[in-house]
This record gives sequence, C-alpha cells and structure tokens, in this order.
Amino acid sequence: MPLEFDGKKVRAFLLVPYVDACIHTPAPNRIVHVTANSGFETGDGLYTPVWVEGLMNTERSASNLSLVDGSSEIPSAYTIDSLSATLYD
Repeated sequence: MPLEFDGKKVRAFLLVPYVDACIHTPAPNRIVHVTANSGFETGDGLYTPVWVEGLMNTERSASNLSLVDGSSEIPSAYTIDSLSATLYD
C-alpha cells in the first residue's frame, strides 16, 4: 500500500503478506513499513507485488493511510530501509 510518491515513483509503502490482505486484516507483526530510497514505479497498479532488498529492523511505527472508506493509523512492527525495490516477476 503506497504511502508517499515522488512523481510516479513510490518512495514509501506498507508491505503486506499477500495482495488482498488489505491493511485492515493483518496483525502489525505482518506489516512492514518500507522506505524506498530511489523509489520505483508500480507498473500496473497499487497492488503490484514487489521484491525488496535492504536492512530489516524491529521498530514499531504507525502510518496514516487514506482510502475510500476513510483514514486510519496503520501499525507495523518492522521497517526496511530499502536498497532496492523492484517489480516481482
């Protein structure tokens, strides 16, 4: 779920365990807040799977996400400062 864009590139997003997980169902220990330093284009849409490489840390955080049904603070238990994020084949 994208959080921050730089033009058409995603710079920060929430990584969830599977495509239709949404952000309402996974527990915080299954959501990872990713910062993509160089950004990447999502391709076909917001639900495009990605491959992320970087350093994972245990760090609780909360991200404000606005969707059609309103805004929510989404908790996550991990962060990744991404060295690269690319579309998953």
